[in-house]
Amino acid sequence: MKARLPIQGDITEGLGDAFVEALDRLIANGCQDLIVEINSIGGDFYAAMRIANALLESDASVTALIDGQASSSASYIAAWCDAAYARPDAVVFLHTASATASKLTAVELDQRADEVRNADRLMVDAYARKSGLSDARVRALMARADVLSAEEALELKLIDGILPWDEVDPPDPCDGPESSVTEGEDSPSPSPAPDRPHVSAASTQPPIVSAATRARAMEVRRQTAALFAAVPIGKRRALAMNLLTAGPRFGPAIFPW
Repeated sequence: MKARLPIQGDITEGLGDAFVEALDRLIANGCQDLIVEINSIGGDFYAAMRIANALLESDASVTALIDGQASSSASYIAAWCDAAYARPDAVVFLHTASATASKLTAVELDQRADEVRNADRLMVDAYARKSGLSDARVRALMARADVLSAEEALELKLIDGILPWDEVDPPDPCDGPESSVTEGEDSPSPSPAPDRPHVSAASTQPPIVSAATRARAMEVRRQTAALFAAVPIGKRRALAMNLLTAGPRFGPAIFPW
């Protein structure tokens, strides 16, 4: 049985609860191939970690399909899937963690700082495992807080391929050179994580997004990427908060920005 689960908008504790509950039902009903559709600004890192752990502990073969953006902790979830693909106009955004801190004692601030450093370490581990990049290179990418195009994410091996709009489902990672998924030059065919079954998904449905809508979305995302490229590194995180979130965040949760 093959199924799809979405991760859209803000990743919150409630979304994590709903996702894990839906995943448990799918696994109980015999789901073996799961496509996780991601279009998320990120959010609570611990909620994202719970989702990633649930996917890893499931018996399903899991493929991430980034249809829009995988920003912040959403990119962490994609990194732990067996394979990850993106639409041509998708973006990936990774950066260092931060946390809200209000009316905390010195001891509590130290504890919060340790939590943020631990979140950074876990994200570095995920991205380094996925891409094969060194920890130092991943930390440098996170510090730059760049918005990566699908092509840039593929070049860094943060994703395994770019899925054209006329393909609805990601292909089997072992399809080889005949696959219609775009891969980096001279890069080997991507393979799933060790000891996990392969993803097998055929394209059997017509595209559901109009050409005009795709063209407009691609132009908006190109403009956003160009805007980020022109901003000094030190100001990118503040700009990302304005562009990628729907409002301010409160409370003790840790967010990767």
